[in-house]
Amino acid sequence: MLDRLISGAGAVTDAADRLVRLLAGGLRGGLAATRPGSVVVATLLLVLAGILVAAGLEVTDPSAPVALDPSVVSTARDLGDRTYSTLTGSLSTTWLETFQDGNGNGIEDGGETGDAWYYWLVDPVDRRGVTVRSTRSPAHIFTYLARGILIADPNDRTEAYAPFQEEIARAGIHVDADTILDTTRATGTTRALDLAGPLPASGTAVELTGSRTGAYVAVCSRDDDHDGVCDPGEAHGYEMVVFDQLTKHGIRVLVDEPPEFSQATVTGLLRREERAIDDATDSQGFDIADYDLHVSDRYLLDEAVPPGSAPLAYVLALLCVAAAGTILVGLAGGYLIYRRSEGRLPDPVTTLCAGERLPLRITGIVRTPTGRERVREAPGELVRFAFGRPVSTVPAPAQPAGAAEPGASAAPLVDEPVTTTLLVERFGHPQGVALGLGELRRVSAGRVMAFRGPRPALRVVAGTGPLVLSFDTEAERDRAVSELLDETGLGPDGKTVPTP
Repeated sequence: MLDRLISGAGAVTDAADRLVRLLAGGLRGGLAATRPGSVVVATLLLVLAGILVAAGLEVTDPSAPVALDPSVVSTARDLGDRTYSTLTGSLSTTWLETFQDGNGNGIEDGGETGDAWYYWLVDPVDRRGVTVRSTRSPAHIFTYLARGILIADPNDRTEAYAPFQEEIARAGIHVDADTILDTTRATGTTRALDLAGPLPASGTAVELTGSRTGAYVAVCSRDDDHDGVCDPGEAHGYEMVVFDQLTKHGIRVLVDEPPEFSQATVTGLLRREERAIDDATDSQGFDIADYDLHVSDRYLLDEAVPPGSAPLAYVLALLCVAAAGTILVGLAGGYLIYRRSEGRLPDPVTTLCAGERLPLRITGIVRTPTGRERVREAPGELVRFAFGRPVSTVPAPAQPAGAAEPGASAAPLVDEPVTTTLLVERFGHPQGVALGLGELRRVSAGRVMAFRGPRPALRVVAGTGPLVLSFDTEAERDRAVSELLDETGLGPDGKTVPTP
């Protein structure tokens, strides 16, 4: 089985040789016609495999993200073009949404939904950080942990801020109208609050974790200027909505400081995207500097992009190495594995008439009109080639004078024996090798292990070097070797000429 696989590799090697000959003009002669051009193909494949591996390594990111500080990233200049990283900090509840504007009016209408959001992850103390691009909406990325006491709605006046109500409506949140979670009061032991179920009675101390709205509104318990409006100077707290993602049931949460940040850990690909950062931080009247945030102008954390990998490059590299290895194995195996038989060669005898042919397949170098060419299992024939049938000009022995009868014709001419030799010719091509006396130096019988199965064969050494001639049957092979031994006078071992 191994021999058959090596011979199969030899077929691939031969195809590579023929490809090089075709590209290099080897079919018209030259080094490519006889030299193993497949070595060039194998070398190129190995070089290509190396390039593919190098490219794969270049774009492959570590599977474990690197932990970075947002404040450090804001001023960094040496992080490289791609860093798979995780950043922990505070997300500003200010964001920028992008959407497919189907009607081109610059407004996100009811049938147009956002496809990406830009956030800013910063250190809440120095307000420095990095721009984050995400496919998660604010309702899915902002979270809040609250501890407080459930109270009945005191019906305090709230700031008129349309985006707050729009965000609630867009997320489909159902806000409890009668209860507020007041986090400004001291609490003792708390119980977990599940927004998916009914709310406990007022006065219950609870702990709540859930998604939150990014927008919030100021709350006023007094109206000093009696204008009916909750002014910034009159606010005593701020309200946002914390809700359950599955049921969309929410509750208003009262805090004493503006909840402009949401704790978050974001993992993604940190890469250089100056243009995208510039568009996000300063476009269409929006300027991140108005919010006293300072973010990197070089690096953007793209949460939607997974760590880089290049499995296709590695697969292609493996295929290139496999192809190169197959070519080299076929070359090392001599294109076709030949195994010599231990038995005695048939007796020398000539049975082929002039012009008679035996079909076979040729592996080796043959002569062509322009030089030499290497072939593998090429269809051919063993031919007893006739040099011609010369007619002798020497008449038959003369008869005594007067012996001839009147009117008799002259004596007939005598034909000499036909001169022949043995040739191997490639079928359909003016290519071959002479195997006659003085040309053939060695012959042995055995079989070749072709990929499709073993075939009876001869190995001969002639003017172009070693040739392997394979036959369909052992009878044809034995007939051929008998012809060759009788034609060349080689001995029973196929090499030495017997001495008297």
